[in-house]
Amino acid sequence: MQDVHKNTGVLYNVFDTKELDQVKNLLLKLTKTDGYPADRPRAQHIQAGTEPIQEHYGTDKKGIIYPLLLKIFRKKLEHVFGEFEIVFVSYSNSRKPVGLHTDDQFHSEKELPGKHYFSFIVPYSVDNDFSKCDMASTVIFDDYAQYERQDNAGEHHQTYLKHISESELRTVKVKEKHQWQQGSLIWWDSELFHASGFYDNFETKQCLVGHTYTL
Repeated sequence: MQDVHKNTGVLYNVFDTKELDQVKNLLLKLTKTDGYPADRPRAQHIQAGTEPIQEHYGTDKKGIIYPLLLKIFRKKLEHVFGEFEIVFVSYSNSRKPVGLHTDDQFHSEKELPGKHYFSFIVPYSVDNDFSKCDMASTVIFDDYAQYERQDNAGEHHQTYLKHISESELRTVKVKEKHQWQQGSLIWWDSELFHASGFYDNFETKQCLVGHTYTL
């Protein structure tokens, strides 16, 4: 079984386009919710007058399609991660890159039993174009905390992390930069800091995103 602790990786060809479309179409029937505002990527609520940088169509355990989606993801992933539950899963359309943040709070916010586990992204398209998928990336950092360090991510401020301030980048170190591939599954320990790669030559990206926990 995969050791998730402070780890990240990619499982290739987990979903084909037909399967992705099936999951996407199920999720698009749900109510849209807004993601993080651009100026506060870890904020819990959208501030008045602030345009959200993401829109989500998702479900948690209360949703009618939750059992079906849990079954789909377990069938694909249990041989790698063992048994897990899903905090929530959504189809996401992102308009701007997200800054440094962690995902472990979602488990506690919903007052779920057990412990947070891994988060994942399944790339779908960039600018709604399958052929552009590899233009996007997801960046995972190596620790649960931010602290001033000599060996840091400051060197990437001029390239794929230019949306994050140099002062913040001096508090983290890149563990892995995952280039997107449609149908692959990018996963990471939910407690690790991570961020979107900068949007170079594209405006939006689409994916499935989920967070898990163990009992």
